[in-house]
Amino acid sequence: MQEQHFLLSKVLNFLNTDRRSISTEAELLKAIYEESRVIKEELRRLSSRIELIEAGLTQEEEISEEEAKELDKLAEEAKKDGVPWEKLKAEERN
Repeated sequence: MQEQHFLLSKVLNFLNTDRRSISTEAELLKAIYEESRVIKEELRRLSSRIELIEAGLTQEEEISEEEAKELDKLAEEAKKDGVPWEKLKAEERN
């Protein structure tokens, strides 16, 4: 953030200077270069974080049409009949 303020102050100083000397232009270019270097490094850091997030995401698994139909059937049965809690509790204990 301080580097951004530094760059902004350099640009404003450059624009307000009547006599634009070569050294002033060189300072402005150097400030712009430094800011671009900082931005490039931040982009690298964010890219690494994105890669880590993507690696942690669960990959979707393709299922066959038969498996999809079976899952749909089970979902419909669960909606219609509800879940037998006593049976579920017994299964958890085992």
